[in-house]
Formats: sequence, structure tokens, C-alpha cells
Amino acid sequence: MLLLKKCVIIITLLSIIHSVRAQNLVPNGDFELYTLLPNNYGQTNRATGWNNVNGVYIGTPYASPDYFNTAGTVPTFFGQILPFSGIGQMGFATFVFYLIDFREYISTTLVSPLVVGTEYQVSFALTNGNNGDYTKSTNNIGIRFSTGSLFQAVDQPISENPQIEITSITYNYNFWQTYTYFYTPTSAYNTITIGNFRDDASTLISPTGSSGAYYFIDNIIVQTATPLPIELLSFTGESDINKNVLQWTTASEINNDYFTLEKSIDGKTFQPIAKIEGAGNSTTDLNYSVIDDYPINGTNYYKLKQTDFNGTTWYSKTISLNSNSKHEIDFLIYPNPATDYISISYPNSNAKDEIKIINKLGETVFKTNNKHEIDVSGLQNGIYFIQLTTDKNISTKKMVVQH
Repeated sequence: MLLLKKCVIIITLLSIIHSVRAQNLVPNGDFELYTLLPNNYGQTNRATGWNNVNGVYIGTPYASPDYFNTAGTVPTFFGQILPFSGIGQMGFATFVFYLIDFREYISTTLVSPLVVGTEYQVSFALTNGNNGDYTKSTNNIGIRFSTGSLFQAVDQPISENPQIEITSITYNYNFWQTYTYFYTPTSAYNTITIGNFRDDASTLISPTGSSGAYYFIDNIIVQTATPLPIELLSFTGESDINKNVLQWTTASEINNDYFTLEKSIDGKTFQPIAKIEGAGNSTTDLNYSVIDDYPINGTNYYKLKQTDFNGTTWYSKTISLNSNSKHEIDFLIYPNPATDYISISYPNSNAKDEIKIINKLGETVFKTNNKHEIDVSGLQNGIYFIQLTTDKNISTKKMVVQH
């Protein structure tokens, strides 16, 4: 537990996120079960089966993660959002600016020990909520499998190397991101511990300033791996004039119903833009292609979502393409930031010109032809993109709405 903590979310580029139905070796991995409903910070052990490693839940050193339940009454200073699923979630600090090397860990005993030489799928969901009292992000969120409980000296980093670790700075504002890894143990480990196992000097921290880093975690799964429903040989893209072409190839498909191509303009929030039927079952190379006719100028992010006939889904890695429209028009948006109305001006306008306002999800929220004064009073505060299309050119500029 620690007052004035803030949650931090994670976004990472995974090769394949694979969802399967097998026994989860993490008991109460979704934190639904509890001995008592939480009513304050630091009550890690109220989530059935879980502990905080150092064994201190009230008072100094205040290094106890926080159990949250939608039926409980824990304060929301840390920017808590609804759980990834169900009613429970856990929160823990990975950095505190005024306490050197302060760390918090959650731990539990597995349902059964890991089998040496067996491949396991390890996954979990992470978020930093919605701007709580901590505003930093870190890397080094890791998982350590061990035989028996680990030792934490007061509130300091545990002196063990994690077998799984996110080495990039991870920040997902106000949404959950699932991470999946594959791990083959060399010992019959029976305990899982999660947190930052590195000291401050070995941890990347962003941004600078007086604050800390805090993460929410939910839906922790450790289960034996099963064959992937598709073997993805490649997922690539190329930018053409005013369009992006996405291509992928599968070497085999099992029970593959369809693909969904998802797009993001910030690398965090993705929106589906195309659905492509799968082959069902195949053992030969198959090529797929989709054209995005509306890329923004700058970086566009894409990933594939694959769905089986039984509804099981998994994701490809995320790729990015830089798009630049040819012969852009230098148009003016005024005022910017905008409150109620904007005016758009540029030379040689005509009635066939199209103006779109696009939100951060890539969705068109307004469209008009040759209307140069636009009411934006109904738009929420945030970043938008004005896209101007003439007979030969597409140009895009950023606009901020701030009521």
C-alpha cells in the first residue's frame, strides 16, 4: 500500500496473443474470490490465495499492493477503472519518487507445480487506469516463478531475476492491454510473484518530475500451451499514394473463421476497419490483402485479430506505416485549439471538395462538401484530424478541441 500512487498501463508489441481453454494454474487469477471485501489500501491478502511477499499489510513499510473489488470501498486515488473482467483487480507500485527502490509484489501458490520441459502460456491484463495520483510509467514489470515464497527486505526489490519481463516502458491510459508469453520451466516451480525486480538505477522511468508509477493487473493465467490456430508467415504493409496496402500470409489454418484488420492512429486504441473471411482449414500458403483508403498523414498502426469458429481470438504483432499524401494543400484551421466553431481556408476551393473531421480512433465524426465554417461545439475535448480531399489531393492537419 502507498498513498498517492498512480496506475500505469501497458502497451506492447506482441508476436501472437493466443487464447485457449485449458486449466489455469493460478488460483483466483481474476481476483473474484475474497475472504473479506476490501475497505482500505494494502489489503492484498483479502483476495483469496494472494499475499504481498513481505507479510506486512498495515503500517510501515506500506509496501503492500492494493486489492480492489467493485463491491468494496477502497478509495480511488490511484485512478481505478472497472476490472478487465468480473469484479476484482489488484494494484501495485513499480516506482515511488520519494522512496529509493520502493517496490510492491503480489504472489500466490500455483494449483500444481510446473512440469519441467512443458511449454506454458502466461498471460495477464494491465492498465494504469484514468490518471490517478501517480503519473509515471516504467519498464521491468516481471514474473518470477520459484519453488516456495520469495524474500523481500522491507520495501526493497526482490533479489531474483524474473523469467518473464516487459523491458520497454509501458503506458496504457484508461484501457486494459493483454500480454501473452510462452515459457518452458527448468524446475518444478510452484509459486508465482509479480512486480518490478530491478532497482531504480536499472529501471526506465517516464516522464520526469515528482510522482510514481502504479499498475492495475487482472486475469492472470498460466496454462499449458496448445497449437496455434494459424501459422502466420508474415504481416506487412506498404504506403502508396493516399492509401496503405496491408498483406499477410498463412502457412496453415485450423478452424479459422475470419480475420479483422484493426487500425490505430496513436498506437493504443484500435478500431476495426475490415473483416476478411478465413480458409477454415488449410495446409498451404494463403495470401491476404486489404487496402486502407483513408490513412492519416504520419504514422498509422495496424494489427490482425483472428477469430476461430468457436469464438476464440488472438492477435498479431502491431506494425506501423508512415503515410504522406502527394502535393498536399496548405490549408488554414482557425482557431486552433477550437471551442465552438472553426474556419477552414485554402486557395482554389470548389463545391466538390470534401472536408472530414476524424477522431483518434480513425472514425469520421463529421463530413461536408465545401463548407468552410464548421460547428465543433458538440465534439468532446481532445485531438482530431481535419482531412481535406480535392479532385487530386488529400491533406490532413491536427486540430484540438478545448471547450
